[in-house]
Amino acid sequence: MPVHHMEGHALVARLPQQTYSVTASGGAATCSGGVPEVMFPFLCLLVSGGHNLLLLVRGVGQYVQLGTTLDDALGEAYDKIARLLGLDLRPNGGAALERFAKSGDPQVAITPLGRQSYVHHSVHPFALSKVAS
Repeated sequence: MPVHHMEGHALVARLPQQTYSVTASGGAATCSGGVPEVMFPFLCLLVSGGHNLLLLVRGVGQYVQLGTTLDDALGEAYDKIARLLGLDLRPNGGAALERFAKSGDPQVAITPLGRQSYVHHSVHPFALSKVAS
């Protein structure tokens, strides 16, 4: 069965989300409630290791790309930062940074990043290479 990888990520928000309960005697599972269905059109931000996309999802197979990265995907920036910190990159830089952050001091101040200038594009870009430098 052919499945478009990014379309699968974009449409997962429309999967029915219901809670199930099982009786103490081990009887059949019963559905109780759920989350309201996400209706078309909707705005979707896909952030993964290799892709960063801001999409207007009009329907199945109907997407308007509103933004993407000019340079590195967020996962590549995570890998660069983890490498600079000398962290174990298994399974990936994002997981390594999460482990590292959990052991950190929550009182440390975060310094804002400088703004990246760019030429006007019809697709609004994200610039993430500065995150890693």
